[in-house]
Amino acid sequence: MLPLVQIVSEPTSAKATAATDLHGSLLAAGTTRKYHLHIPAGGEGAAPLVIALHGGGGKASGMNILTHLNEIADRHKFIVCCPEGIDHKWNDGRRATENGVDDVSFVRVLIEQLCDRYEIDRSRVYATGISNGGFLAQRLALTLPQSIAAVASVAASVADELRVICNSNKPVPILLVLGTEDPLIPFQGGTVGGVFGPKGSVLSAAESIDFWVKHNRCRSEAKLLWQSEPEGGMTAKQMLYESEQAGCPVMVFEIEGGGHTWPGGFQYYSKRFIGKTCRSFDASEEIWKFFRHHRIAN
Repeated sequence: MLPLVQIVSEPTSAKATAATDLHGSLLAAGTTRKYHLHIPAGGEGAAPLVIALHGGGGKASGMNILTHLNEIADRHKFIVCCPEGIDHKWNDGRRATENGVDDVSFVRVLIEQLCDRYEIDRSRVYATGISNGGFLAQRLALTLPQSIAAVASVAASVADELRVICNSNKPVPILLVLGTEDPLIPFQGGTVGGVFGPKGSVLSAAESIDFWVKHNRCRSEAKLLWQSEPEGGMTAKQMLYESEQAGCPVMVFEIEGGGHTWPGGFQYYSKRFIGKTCRSFDASEEIWKFFRHHRIAN
């Protein structure tokens, strides 16, 4: 049973003549939850929806600064929703983030409300996020596969607890962006947190990829699609694990020398604490290229 939900703010038209930004809120389980919505100008028919989840300590208002997803949305005509976590964080399934908040239900209700009030293609709802938001995006793939057409997780490998919270065997296409020099999410696995203190543990990048390859029933051999020239002490490569049952691949961007950052995005904190931001590719562009090929089958 879904929690009682009430829209607090009034939306504007989803077919605006100019790009529109609004602040929305809804009441879920007695708690007011907030979100930012960006609606591009024009567009034909029902629009795709991308839910973008901020990292721990972040805000909904910071996601576009980090990712410039609104600019991508204006070019490709999809709606961007940036929800706000309680106390700037998400309950992403790790014991270290457990706060009694059901963020999976919040996202489910948010999707329903937005689809009811805007002209959104329900078969093309996607989720992406960085760090804490990336962990939650992966959790959504395992718990809301009937609502999420594809996910993209940046700077978040697979948490130990994620392996036991899967509510469905239904595969969901996933894109992972992982840096080998991430000081917070260890590429070789282990304790999360670095200088900010322990926040649970994660599988290694290789084990995380293997988890999703098996879950999505993909071929174990990766295809190397692209590799960058060295730049700024970093080299990026793009790999694809094709689905045995067409439609649910695993795509990986591995950045040799990359940090706890959004490639092509804003260097939001000192390199000393989060590492370097790769400039060899634009994660937002690549995420949308990945998303646009996937939809939920009827």
